[in-house]
Amino acid sequence: FKVGKENIGTFTISDLPREDATLLLIIYRHDTESTAVSFQSHVFTRMSAPQIGVLDTYRGKSASSLHIEDLAMPGANSTPRDETLRFDSVVAIDSGAYRVSLRPDSSKANVTVRATTKLIALNNQAYIVMRVGVEAKEGPSYPEELVVFPRSDPALLGGSPRGGGVVGAFVVAVVMALSQVFL
Repeated sequence: FKVGKENIGTFTISDLPREDATLLLIIYRHDTESTAVSFQSHVFTRMSAPQIGVLDTYRGKSASSLHIEDLAMPGANSTPRDETLRFDSVVAIDSGAYRVSLRPDSSKANVTVRATTKLIALNNQAYIVMRVGVEAKEGPSYPEELVVFPRSDPALLGGSPRGGGVVGAFVVAVVMALSQVFL
């Protein structure tokens, strides 16, 4: 990979999956002091349940945890689930509407949410949830933010936040977070 005429890194694929799969390749700042890059990759295999790759590409002092919770639907009687997602992991979830949020690592009960966004998870789809940003010692800094990709249409859930049996197209994408690396 190059930025301008400068070589910034090389990524090599040593083996290919035997079945259809989606390769996720993330390129991000290695540290806060240089423009060197790091790579993370994951191969999503075909599954009927939605899959989420959870990555932390943020570089800086801020310590956050990532939470996922059910979006409360009008007339729903149950209490929404709220769970912590581990960074650098892949999880399968039920199809449905969720809120993902970055919260400070803290044992205090009423902590301020740093960032929040919706995730509409459809069957047969692969998603990425990433914490991005950098507190650069030289050059521009970027705030801690939350990225969800791809964005699915809530209308495809079929009216139920959990259990829309819609079969979506399997996403084939290589996602590169270069906007957080150099600008």
